Amino acid sequence: GALPPGIPVDFYRELATLAREAGVRTVVHAGGAALKAALEAGPYFVKPDVREEPQVAGLPAKTEQEIIAAGKYALRKGVQACLVSHHVTGDLLITREGVWDLEARVPLSKFKNLVGADDALVAGVLYRLAEGDPLLEAVKFGMAAAIASAEIEPKLCLAKPAIEQEMKEVEVVRKEGG
Repeated sequence: GALPPGIPVDFYRELATLAREAGVRTVVHAGGAALKAALEAGPYFVKPDVREEPQVAGLPAKTEQEIIAAGKYALRKGVQACLVSHHVTGDLLITREGVWDLEARVPLSKFKNLVGADDALVAGVLYRLAEGDPLLEAVKFGMAAAIASAEIEPKLCLAKPAIEQEMKEVEVVRKEGG
């Protein structure tokens, strides 16, 4: 996320470096200069949001092709997966195995409160990775968690069945790769 005032822009890079040296995979959910610096440490997974700032690590990310190119740049820096939010109901997942477009097939009118939906997405991905799921399934679950979060007004801890129900609404389309 956003760094608080007074925290150096390379803070995430320092944390990711320490974690890597300890054999721990890291996730960086940030953008701008903080993400650009963090890429130098090769975190496992990065989650920029180009809706807020149409660039990834200083590279333009307005079009789908630019987003994919920026994601591939992150891979060259050692990242294993780059999940880019590019509109309210869609993300692009860029890995060495390919590129996938994940689209929530949910009308925007169902969304009551988007605050925290991105955090729910990342939490869902991490939960399923910790459970041993493959990355694509974990990302699909994360997107379902974001949908479930956006559909409720009060921000509560969501029950796993509610998230699993929303997985039916996540469409995955392979864009590139084997």
